[in-house]
Amino acid sequence: MQHFAAKLLQESGSSLYVAGMQSFGSKQLDDGIPSSSADFRSYLQIEFVGRCRKNPKYSIRAFARSLGVHSGTLSAILSGKRKLSESMVQLLGKKLGLSPSEIDQFRLAIRHTDENHQIQITFHQLSQDSFVSISEWYHDAILELTRLPGFLPESKWIAGRLSISVVEANAALERLKRLGLLKIQDIGTWTASYENDTNILDPDFSSVAMRKYQKQVLELSTIALEEVPKTLRDHTSTTLAIRKADIHEIKQKIKKFRYELASYCQRPDVDPDEVYQLSVSFFPLTRHKKENEK
Repeated sequence: MQHFAAKLLQESGSSLYVAGMQSFGSKQLDDGIPSSSADFRSYLQIEFVGRCRKNPKYSIRAFARSLGVHSGTLSAILSGKRKLSESMVQLLGKKLGLSPSEIDQFRLAIRHTDENHQIQITFHQLSQDSFVSISEWYHDAILELTRLPGFLPESKWIAGRLSISVVEANAALERLKRLGLLKIQDIGTWTASYENDTNILDPDFSSVAMRKYQKQVLELSTIALEEVPKTLRDHTSTTLAIRKADIHEIKQKIKKFRYELASYCQRPDVDPDEVYQLSVSFFPLTRHKKENEK
């Protein structure tokens, strides 16, 4: 599957299975995600995932201690089993170092229920969801996992298959559902949906998200180079002397190759059993000369 934002953002790579912002405040997280949105629970999830990445041993209990709440309470909030009150948002917001105006935005999102305000809340939430789902590689991977015959609709199973945390899996699943990219049927089956390709992000944020996504893909490729047997991967490269005027045509040929390979991998008579990443890089080794340089 091609990254679902590829129609709108041409820098995208392709996720294949193989036989299978708007800104809402000045404060930002380390990965560039706007900190102020209408959904404080999503903010908590992103904050916790960020801390886990910096320290893989970081736990819900440690996060709860830093916020001055019981770990069971925090776990229920993060999983959506417990609603957030204004007083809880005030308490946690202060502990997280949010400004009074940022905390007020979160509190207002809880207090107001009129239709116009809810429309604005939804837009804000989807803006953040779009940014994160475009920039984090495992969203595409989860959608592709649903195509495997042995797929289990459980966040723990998904986390194990993709080597991510259960918290990351849960947050990603909720995000994909809100964006309409993951459908959960009454019979308990999950299916990927690629009908919703509307980009509501500011172009500047979209570009940042795509660069972040590509950096993660390169990091995953480096890990695979060291850890995956050569028989199960392909890492090759070619150094070429080219004519600069041919760059556009070369990029079109690369795009055609990606589509052709995707069609081959996704042919209807084949049952996928793994999810792979195809990443094609084409970049200059020589420094481009400026017009005033000889």
